[in-house]
Amino acid sequence: MKSKVAVIIPVYNVEQYLRQCLDSLLSQTLKSLQILCVNDGSTDESLSILEEYAKKDKRIQILNKQNGGQGSARNLGIAYVNAECVYFVDSDDWLEIDALEKFYTLLQKSNADIVLSGALAYVDDTQKFFPTDFSSILHKTPYVSGKTYYYQQIKPLIFTGFGVPFKFYRYNFLKTLLTNEKLYPENNKMTGGGATNYYSKMSSHLLRLYYLQKEFAYSKKTYTTTAYERIPR
Repeated sequence: MKSKVAVIIPVYNVEQYLRQCLDSLLSQTLKSLQILCVNDGSTDESLSILEEYAKKDKRIQILNKQNGGQGSARNLGIAYVNAECVYFVDSDDWLEIDALEKFYTLLQKSNADIVLSGALAYVDDTQKFFPTDFSSILHKTPYVSGKTYYYQQIKPLIFTGFGVPFKFYRYNFLKTLLTNEKLYPENNKMTGGGATNYYSKMSSHLLRLYYLQKEFAYSKKTYTTTAYERIPR
């Protein structure tokens, strides 16, 4: 049976934060979830944690692959989607308990292609939250929810430098952005995986957006945990 939402999580050596991420997903008020955890060649206890959680909840699917970076991990997750909508989460992120239900309901009611929302960054060293750059931009956008825009119109404020995070996609729309069934080039192991395919396909699209000027996601800012190398965000 098709789920309402597929959540794709690249996992690479994130044993310290993975439980918090998975707990936030399993606690969602929206229960119809397909949780695709892509183990990107982790060498710590990340895989053991995934297996522990998968035994408790059948919604969790583990996909194992050799280390190839965040982009290739997301590509593999996309190949296994069996849901109406898709949301990408990093393995050191967590969500408000009703985040996915709100995104799904708004997408259906507005007939949008993408629902955008803000996110707060959490810094371990200071134990403080602050708005992400994307959240700050979203609060200032002049665009109107529910209207249709060309990608080139909204790119400077919404998409430049941010790729897929903090965006809730209608799966049928996301599929139109794929090249050879992939969103990212496979040969890029940098932090974001490289969004060349994503941006080139988006450039010719009309988009119907719905955005929420509220933070529903939280992101760690100590270091990048789903990248080929640990480098500052």
